[in-house]
Amino acid sequence: MAGVLWIDASAAVTMLLALLSPIFLCVAALRAAALWHFREVRAEPAADPNTTEDADLPVYSILVPLFREADGVPGLVDALDRLDWPRDRLEFLFITEAGDEPTRCALEAAIRRTGMRVVVVPPGAPQTKPRALMYALAQARGELVAVYDAEDEPEPDQLRLAHARLSLPGSRVGCVQARLNIYNVMQSALSRGLA
Repeated sequence: MAGVLWIDASAAVTMLLALLSPIFLCVAALRAAALWHFREVRAEPAADPNTTEDADLPVYSILVPLFREADGVPGLVDALDRLDWPRDRLEFLFITEAGDEPTRCALEAAIRRTGMRVVVVPPGAPQTKPRALMYALAQARGELVAVYDAEDEPEPDQLRLAHARLSLPGSRVGCVQARLNIYNVMQSALSRGLA
């Protein structure tokens, strides 16, 4: 390629475009297929979150991986405590790394009720969110699982809405994503594109 560029720049650009065009077309086709699927999913009937009696609701396990986020712990615990779900069917697993003492101390100070506990991931590599979630998932007792991040402020009815959507007769949905509120819209090109 360098030799072609040296001899004829326009031929090199043409060759480069010929090599990259199939990749671009594959990405465009994948996006079009995803949009088509999304349109079909949105056309399904809305779920009513008030159709199941509290006594018949399953246990929800809330997994919250935290790493060096002690400052946000009080607000996070307050926001999660406002979730509308029967307390005897709700467990919170706040997941921290073994070396993150400040976050663990903040959690121990903020946790006020039963059903909330701290899970400490033993030292190891890689030190990632997926590894922390897999470690805590083995200790979760819920039939349903929700994952929140440190900066999340969920709407109180999120769990009921998700359960209703997952429980629709004939539904093939196994996972739902809550609406994202982008708080750093102007910080980067990626966040501007998501807004």
